Amino acid sequence: MDDVEEQKLTLDPIALDEELQNELTEVRLQTEHGRLLMPVVPLDMGLVASDVFELHDEDEAYEIFRREFNMMPLVSMEWHEDGAPSFANSLQIFRLGDRAYISVSPDPVVAQHWEAIAMCEPGSPEMLEAFFLDLAHDNGATYSVDFYSSLPTIVHSDYLSCEAIGASFSSYLDWDEARSPGAWAYACEYLPRSVEKTPDLVIGSMALRKEDNEFARRRYINAYATAVYSQPKPAVSG
Repeated sequence: MDDVEEQKLTLDPIALDEELQNELTEVRLQTEHGRLLMPVVPLDMGLVASDVFELHDEDEAYEIFRREFNMMPLVSMEWHEDGAPSFANSLQIFRLGDRAYISVSPDPVVAQHWEAIAMCEPGSPEMLEAFFLDLAHDNGATYSVDFYSSLPTIVHSDYLSCEAIGASFSSYLDWDEARSPGAWAYACEYLPRSVEKTPDLVIGSMALRKEDNEFARRRYINAYATAVYSQPKPAVSG
């Protein structure tokens, strides 16, 4: 990295934008707010960095993109469950022009490469939330991502609202319930220790266990999202 730092490398965003637009061509969603596009297969960003900028080390390219293109987490989630090792998962976002590109973070533990999975055009809050809800409806299978393994215990996002996080939890549990009946019941019965004494969540959990219906599910999941959601950082004024 010393050579890179000494060169104060500046990457050409236009060349990168053109390359990514050529690769993310499949229209996944089109709404009044814009379009959501994805690659035919997950796009290896290490190869893109190598082809466009001759950055041949994926880890180095990832760090350079964070600096050069202000790449940061779209959402970060953590799991701290009783009797199990803690782990985390995140999605990254960087903007080129009015477009927002979303990628999965590299994780050598599970042999996950750094891959671009979607482009929001424009990268507005509405389109970012549309992407996130679409991701959750089949737990990321459409995007070749296995995102949730259970409801997380901590969620950080400067881009997604608490309501969007709650809606994604609900979509995930609906998906899980369809393949394994009892997912909703299990989720409300076994609360993580970090949130098990949250009053609204306890009440919501008890109501859902008493009668499983749409209203009780929404009440419970909204309380859960509120309990685990970390508020966005306030904007720094000029």
